[in-house]
Amino acid sequence: MEHGSIINDLAIVVVCAAVVTVLFKALRLPVLLGYLLSGLLVGPHFLPHSPIKNLAAIEQLRELGVAFLMFYIGLEFDLQKLQRTLGPALLAVILQTIVMIFVGILAAPLLGWSSINGLFLGCLLAISSTMVTIPILRAQDALKANFAQVAIGMLILEDILAILVLVILTAVGLTGKFQWQVAWKSIFFVGVFIVMVFFIGKLLAPRLLKLLRKFGNPEMITVVSVASILGVGQLAEYFHFSIALGAFLAGSILSQSDLAHEIEEAIEPLRNLFTAVFFVSIGMEIEPNLLAKYWISIVALTLIVIVGKTLTVWIGLFLTGEKPRTAFKASVCKAQIGEFSFVIAALGIQQHVTDPGIMAIAVGVALGTIMIVPPFSNNAATVFDFLAKRMPKGVKDSGEFYNSFLLALKEQLSRSAFVSLIKKPILKIIGYFLLFNGILLVAYLAINYTEGFSIIKDYEMWAQAGIWVIAAFACLPFLIAIIKNLEVIVLLVTESVFTLKGSRLLQRGNMRNIVNTGILCLAVVFLGGIYLSAASAFLPSGVALFAFIGLVIVFSMFFWRHIVRVNSRLEQLFIQSITSELRLTKEERREKMLKAIAQRHPWGIDLYDVEIKDDVLVCGKQIWEINLRGETGVTVVGISRDNFTVFDPGPEVPLFPGDHVILVGDKDQIQKARTLLSQKTEEKEVCPAGKFQIDTVYLPSESSIIGSTLADANIRQLYKINIIGIQRGVKKILSPGPDEILKGRDILVVVGNSRVIKTFKEQIETGKEQETITQ
Repeated sequence: MEHGSIINDLAIVVVCAAVVTVLFKALRLPVLLGYLLSGLLVGPHFLPHSPIKNLAAIEQLRELGVAFLMFYIGLEFDLQKLQRTLGPALLAVILQTIVMIFVGILAAPLLGWSSINGLFLGCLLAISSTMVTIPILRAQDALKANFAQVAIGMLILEDILAILVLVILTAVGLTGKFQWQVAWKSIFFVGVFIVMVFFIGKLLAPRLLKLLRKFGNPEMITVVSVASILGVGQLAEYFHFSIALGAFLAGSILSQSDLAHEIEEAIEPLRNLFTAVFFVSIGMEIEPNLLAKYWISIVALTLIVIVGKTLTVWIGLFLTGEKPRTAFKASVCKAQIGEFSFVIAALGIQQHVTDPGIMAIAVGVALGTIMIVPPFSNNAATVFDFLAKRMPKGVKDSGEFYNSFLLALKEQLSRSAFVSLIKKPILKIIGYFLLFNGILLVAYLAINYTEGFSIIKDYEMWAQAGIWVIAAFACLPFLIAIIKNLEVIVLLVTESVFTLKGSRLLQRGNMRNIVNTGILCLAVVFLGGIYLSAASAFLPSGVALFAFIGLVIVFSMFFWRHIVRVNSRLEQLFIQSITSELRLTKEERREKMLKAIAQRHPWGIDLYDVEIKDDVLVCGKQIWEINLRGETGVTVVGISRDNFTVFDPGPEVPLFPGDHVILVGDKDQIQKARTLLSQKTEEKEVCPAGKFQIDTVYLPSESSIIGSTLADANIRQLYKINIIGIQRGVKKILSPGPDEILKGRDILVVVGNSRVIKTFKEQIETGKEQETITQ
């Protein structure tokens, strides 16, 4: 293999990708297949002398495709969205993984392979491809749909699972057997890394974003964004994780910021380029002779992967309460394998524990699923309707009963004060516990690092003692926060017990305090003893350990209140870094919107802001109805509404009182537009039948649109009304986004034609809205 020709090889790959993009777009064929085909044609397994001289370098470059895509997913990341989809996604991923590993172990003897071969095969079949799924969803313009959000939640979990699998399989390759101890350690260390990087990153991100706002230009934003991807990615690589995980964390740290859109635009060309490099490089690994040798196994496993993943993921999502149609569409789009599958196959070959044919099977199954899944996913709704009509009535009725029962159970639990109160301290304890351990692990690594410095050899003991003292100080806020939240849980549990009949003696003040304090002390001692035993390998030994524990206890006793304030301040800073955008004033949002639009349209023309009053004729009308461009010649480039902005709004977007419409045009055109947009209604025409009005609609629990996002429900397009708010219990959601999931007993605040709102109300109450939606 020749070296030093990376530019030549990259040029060949990019030229092939460019030709394929143009040709396959013209022929209306999937571009991904063209990338794979071009990779095969220029790769080392087709031509006698491949023009690619440094295949290893191209394989490394393809990792950038995964990194940029994961950064993009992280940039769209929302903790609340992940919380909504975590339960269904987790069960679906677990079921899928178990079944695929079982399939791999059963298939191994048929191929003449060992059980370890089967374990590697099952693991590579279990991991779906983010690089394939996201383009499928983007092509369907469905990234904001409910099923897409569920699918993305599963992809995030699978990427974390892939990292754990690689660590576990590495140990399997070295020892020849599966070790549960390695599995649990891997899960723990991945959790510590994710929480540490995310927490520290969210604290530092506001300062970085402030500098970018002050001095930033497109060049600076691009360089800083790429630096964050590669920097956090290499940090993950240093700890033997994946660069993909680091890139995702880098994106999630910068998500929900006011520069997220500019960062996404700066990175998009690089993402598209390295996505093409990724698929072309995969095509280079296709070996026609091995594909011919294993073609029967490849065809069989391809069908098993598509059917097996679709079925297991659908079952997992359905069991957690997802609507059958949503679950089916989410399961179909990820019924394939991809990038991590090749990494797993290569790992087995490098460790000499798997047959070389496993790579050919991985490539073959990936190729087969990539060919079948996109058209299958595009027609998922039609396939589901076809299968649903042929489903036995007994099975269908049982499914509907289970879904209704689970929905009722969820609503009951959501109204339970105990469940809602205890959930928050439990989540906080998990987060603080991981941060606490992250600090100790950093101290442990620093101790090991200092042992290699000869310059401080004479002071090594003092240096190490200083590191542990600093670690003790840094750990205290999180340790005390754990104890405080543990105390909250004890109080909630004992309070629920004390209120039971026959517990009047325990309800007395002194007795209650004694019981609460006793239980808390026992819990701290018991859990602390278990922790010290498990973490002994990473803590100082002997006298140093007792000194460390004593130091922590002494500091806790004398500086408890001060440390509590430090913890509260850290928590406040963390929350502020996430919600800073929500605190912008109306004027600040307006200025930010004007700046963003000016950057999107740098043509040197002035932007004009026209506010829509509440007594003008255009209120409630869509842009196409006003015919603003036809009447005046101006162009609408943005609409600012409350705390969000619509860039380049479509003709179906309506205008409401208080909207700021941003126009582009010359002075005469703008004057005409101002006149048109300020034309007042006659007094007798204010809100007559058929005119604009605001109303509320109650969404019953049995409604068929429960569990759908606003985009899925398609209410605006079908009824010509807009949902401008949702009242959910005591929570008010203003200007809900298209990915907001509708829930039973929501009160929808709608705007539109009064007759249409009345029709919508009647159909919601009678359950006939599904007929309209499916027409």
